[in-house]
Amino acid sequence: MADRRSVLVIGQAQSFEDMKLHLQKAADIELHHVESSAADEMKKAHMDIMIVESGGDHEQTCALLESLSAAHPDSILLLLSPKKPDPDKLIQYMNFGVRDILTNDDSPEAILQKAIGLINRRAAAGQAGDARIGKIACFFSAKGGVGKTFLAVTAGRWISRSPGARTILVDLDLQFGDMDLYVGANSIQTLEDLAEEIRNNSGRISDFIIDTHVHQVSPSLHLLSAPLAPEKAETIDAETILKLLKALKKRYDFVLVDTSAVLGDLTLSVFDKADRVFLVVDDEVPAIKNAGQTHQLLKKMNYPENKVEFVINGYSSQFSVDEETLMKVLTRKPYARIPASPAVRESINQGFDLVEKNPGDPAAQGIFQFAQKLAAEAGIQLSTGKPAGSTSSGGLWAKTRKLFAGK
Repeated sequence: MADRRSVLVIGQAQSFEDMKLHLQKAADIELHHVESSAADEMKKAHMDIMIVESGGDHEQTCALLESLSAAHPDSILLLLSPKKPDPDKLIQYMNFGVRDILTNDDSPEAILQKAIGLINRRAAAGQAGDARIGKIACFFSAKGGVGKTFLAVTAGRWISRSPGARTILVDLDLQFGDMDLYVGANSIQTLEDLAEEIRNNSGRISDFIIDTHVHQVSPSLHLLSAPLAPEKAETIDAETILKLLKALKKRYDFVLVDTSAVLGDLTLSVFDKADRVFLVVDDEVPAIKNAGQTHQLLKKMNYPENKVEFVINGYSSQFSVDEETLMKVLTRKPYARIPASPAVRESINQGFDLVEKNPGDPAAQGIFQFAQKLAAEAGIQLSTGKPAGSTSSGGLWAKTRKLFAGK
């Protein structure tokens, strides 16, 4: 027999009695009641589902929802309302943690069963994920053009193909990030909008807030885009980003972060929270020199030796720096060497997914081996199977269309 779930109705006694009549056959539900004025007394009681009756005062309803959401983060909050609220109020309610609305036209039993299903899935996901907590990997280069963005995106594509490996790409190259270009995303929601939403909610980051700002590349691969205009980067602070990364680790198995080329407060703060920091280089001497200097700086800042790794991109027999010089500058064996391939530039400029179109390409295979190694550290074995439901479209021109549309 299924576990019985405790449901608390907060509001008028008549509403409670009416709901009891609707739920006579719901054997898996234990129904309880408390008046709105006594809701604060429930802060220590655990309830699986809380149904808050919407009063005449919208602000008071919001204050009650916010209080309950903070006191009972594991409970599912539902709102009981005479009719569907207008869009602005609905968004406010959702931001305060409401997962669904009950009206006179809805079946209470159907919505409660939906909420119970959510609780059961959450519990199952928690049990399945106990052995692995989300991992953050950062990709950095003090010189542009070395391929770190393509490496991060393609690694994300490979990792997200495996069951139980939900992955999100986070573009923290806030002024000139173009991860959205690499996946053909055309969503107008960006990190700028998300940061503002977080500030408007006193630093709270709900599932709803995250879900309404990510672009779904595929069901298991999501993206948080950089702002569309460089000047908007100034509106995003390190504290907000760190709160966001903490929330993302609870929802995703892998958080892959593309950083700017500047070792500022934001980048270093993200490095602090990351499980892995990958310094990406190609065969140009300035890139190798800068990576070596970055590594030495992070050592002086007491970063663990096994946290910071090198990845050599575009490696071939014609690599312009000999092995002895390379190792002298880097001082350690690289984590991975990604083979050179003309298909990389083609996939970027023409807007196609190299993993999907040509998974056997040397660069695609090299990144697969890199991703396989990274995933293995989290106890995940990568699959080469196709992901379902990709929503990529447009490649190079997706971002250009948005910019010229003034969005």
